[in-house]
Amino acid sequence: MPVQPFNINICDERPLEYALWAHDPPIPCYRADFPTEFLARTTRTEAGALLFYPPHSTQPVEISVAYMRAGYEADEHDEEGVEARVRIETSRAIKCPSVLGQLAGFKKVQQALAGAGVLERFLPAGSVERVRGTFAPMFPLDETEVGRWARKEAWRVETAGRYVLKPSLEGGGHNVYRGGIPEFLERTPEVEWRNWVLMEMMEPPKLRNVLLSAEGVHEGGVVSELGVFGTCIWRKRKGGGAEIVENRQAGWSFKTKADSVDEMSVVKGYGCFDTPCLVDDLL
Repeated sequence: MPVQPFNINICDERPLEYALWAHDPPIPCYRADFPTEFLARTTRTEAGALLFYPPHSTQPVEISVAYMRAGYEADEHDEEGVEARVRIETSRAIKCPSVLGQLAGFKKVQQALAGAGVLERFLPAGSVERVRGTFAPMFPLDETEVGRWARKEAWRVETAGRYVLKPSLEGGGHNVYRGGIPEFLERTPEVEWRNWVLMEMMEPPKLRNVLLSAEGVHEGGVVSELGVFGTCIWRKRKGGGAEIVENRQAGWSFKTKADSVDEMSVVKGYGCFDTPCLVDDLL
């Protein structure tokens, strides 16, 4: 498990680690700070085995799954970070995720998938509109015709309030919202605008509830976000492409925040984990 040093995410990493060791028989799980400690404790054989040298042991173990809890921030990919990621990616260990899997979650890829005629390349005709109906409209800020239109929408105070500006980064805390977009673009070199994606804001139903967090107690308007987890395992084909071994829904999370807050990140203090109460109609 490559991890970030001194990161609060250890609070959800450790239970996974302990559960694996408590399994009967135990499933060994090792942590290594990414990238320095990981590089010091691993090697890759010519056959592609990713070997890890545990502390207080001279005998290596072959890693079957590299569960990436680091490597999602741009500043982690310095020379050492790239070397560590290449070592993992070129090994025969299962990558969770692989580089391709990680790139698929980038906002620029999501924006490309939302383009006209793109989903048709990957999905059966009967599924295209159902999937496309779940997308929020997303636009580039490049020099294309659509990009130039999106730049005008983002630049004008009158229209910017309908949008959120997103970079290709993981997690919350990086977005620029509504009225803050024109000011952000004004101080950002125009050549960097193409690194961002303009997305229409989703407006979930507003309810009243009480939130208790480290920030204190909030009583009043709230909005919630349902996240659905999925697992997908595939095997590369020698001639190109991939064979899907398993692709299924694997759980969900539900988060709630004050309706005055734009961001949604429990770890960064913007919301709380919650449990939904399903009803036929909103009262």
